[in-house]
Amino acid sequence: MLRKLRRCLGGIREGGWYQGAVREGPAHEKINVIPKGLESKVKNPKKPKLDLEQKEQIRSWIESDPNITMKKLQSMIRKSFDIKISLVGIWKNVQKMDFAHITARSVHYKQDKEKLEEFKKNSSRNKSKKSK
Repeated sequence: MLRKLRRCLGGIREGGWYQGAVREGPAHEKINVIPKGLESKVKNPKKPKLDLEQKEQIRSWIESDPNITMKKLQSMIRKSFDIKISLVGIWKNVQKMDFAHITARSVHYKQDKEKLEEFKKNSSRNKSKKSK
C-alpha cells in the first residue's frame, strides 16, 4: 500500500501526472503539488478545560493539603468551577504543575505489627551498625 502511494505521489509534477517521474531521481524532487484527497488537514486542538486562574487555585489546594487525592481534587473542581474533568486529565495537569502523585505502600491485612517491629529491632542490618 505504501509503495503504491509513493509511486502515485512520485508521479505528480507541476500540477499534473507525469508518467516517467517514477523512474527519474528521488521522489521528493518530483512532488510539487499534492492532490486534494491526500493533503493533510489542519486540525483544531482541543481547548483546555481549565484556565490559568483555575490552575492556580488547584495549585493552592495541593500546596495547602499535599496529601489530597485525585478523587477529592476532582470533586472540588466540579463543585468550585462546575467543570467535569477525568482523573487522567487532573493527573496530567498536576504533572504539568511539577507535582508528583505519590501513593502509599500497601500493607497486608494479615500483617502482625508486633512481629514486624520485633523483626526490625532484631534484623542483621541493625546489628552490624551497632557493632561498628
